[in-house]
Amino acid sequence: HFILFPYLDALKRNRKVHFYYFSYEMDLVTNLSRITTTMYSILTKDTSVSPRYFFGKEINKETGEYIKPDPDKVKKYKEIYNDYIVPLFGKRNKYGQVVQEGMLTFYGEADNPTGFFKEVIAAAESKGKVIREHLDIGGKTRKRIVGYEPNDPTEMNIVILDNLRKLIPEGGANLKQTVDKAISYIASLRNMLGWTFIAIIHLNRELSNIDRLRYLGENIYPDNGDIKETGNLSEEANVVMTLFNPKDKKYGLTRHMGVNLSDVDEYRTLHIIEARDIPSPRHIRLN
Repeated sequence: HFILFPYLDALKRNRKVHFYYFSYEMDLVTNLSRITTTMYSILTKDTSVSPRYFFGKEINKETGEYIKPDPDKVKKYKEIYNDYIVPLFGKRNKYGQVVQEGMLTFYGEADNPTGFFKEVIAAAESKGKVIREHLDIGGKTRKRIVGYEPNDPTEMNIVILDNLRKLIPEGGANLKQTVDKAISYIASLRNMLGWTFIAIIHLNRELSNIDRLRYLGENIYPDNGDIKETGNLSEEANVVMTLFNPKDKKYGLTRHMGVNLSDVDEYRTLHIIEARDIPSPRHIRLN
């Protein structure tokens, strides 16, 4: 959704946008399958399907047999892939090489924070001029980035890092130090380039703590204390959001923020827990 909704909005507004997707958890093929299925659900309002369904690999829980995909749904899936996903991701040959550029650059190999920083700078240089100044420090010349001039100031550039915990530590750093360094880099890049950055990180498991559930009850939601391995995310980010699945059995909830969970098949919530320019916290139902 961090890709598809901005993408659809850009198409609607006829606005130029480019995505830089650092996917350190899922490979390209898995991403394409999931994103095409999500786009299918957005456009058709059919949320009953999964990526496995369209490839005939979804199993009927009652019979244990594979479910035969509806030919009309498969046809629509292929149309959506060709009309929306190919223009977004581009085309690749059988060796995975890009033969037609899309609106998204995909990075599938995990890197350390400095490597990530360099990749973004390289992307920025392909879209404009990175301005550097030379400093003389202890008799050695150092370069420092002081500005950026985009070739097209109207183009929106969005960088997604998924996820922070998959970054490779460098220089003997532990995971928290690695995540904090990446966040510091992202803040600097945002300020220098004027690009939008979306950094994804998993929540910890303390949300299901029995004492917390007893105290908050149906109003429970993930907050800053549930974000793993970082202490400065809320200090650097413009907006900190969390996603929550109240129907997960481990929480034992029957209601959530006024909603009877037995009355809904799909239910997710988004929580804006900190924001610089809008009131927070805010709680939004997604389904």
